[in-house]
Amino acid sequence: MPTSAAGSEGHSGPRMKPRRRPHLGLSRWQRGFTLLEVLVVLAIVALGTGALVWALRDSASQQLDEEAQRLSALLEAGRAQSRTSGVALRWRSSDTGFVIETLPRGLAPVQTHAWLYPQTRASVSTLWLGPEPILPPQSLVLTQGDGSRGSVRVASDGLRAFGTSP
Repeated sequence: MPTSAAGSEGHSGPRMKPRRRPHLGLSRWQRGFTLLEVLVVLAIVALGTGALVWALRDSASQQLDEEAQRLSALLEAGRAQSRTSGVALRWRSSDTGFVIETLPRGLAPVQTHAWLYPQTRASVSTLWLGPEPILPPQSLVLTQGDGSRGSVRVASDGLRAFGTSP
């Protein structure tokens, strides 16, 4: 007995062909996108977004954080050097960077450091890194440009190491 299901063959009847959907006269390009085409476009958009985020990751606040971390490490190293040598050190700020020098002058070479980012400025011009284990509390505020991009505070209470805070 012949069946009329699509794909079945009868002994006596002709093979049935699957029905095609009518596209109402639309061409292939007017029907829509394939899944592969959509995935390729999404991959390109994702790569572009990733590249943009990577390019913009070095923001002003991150630059200030890097500068503050570096400065607090250098201040702490100067403080340790002062303790071991028994000679007081002075940190001085300038427009292009900062200087760590011994007091009295000439006992050791002056250490000159440039700011990592040229637009960095410090709120105070002098810090004392004496040989005593306990110093008076000291702090400074780092800003970039006119200060509208934020600021980072580098401070020590005199007993603890220099650290950063927003």
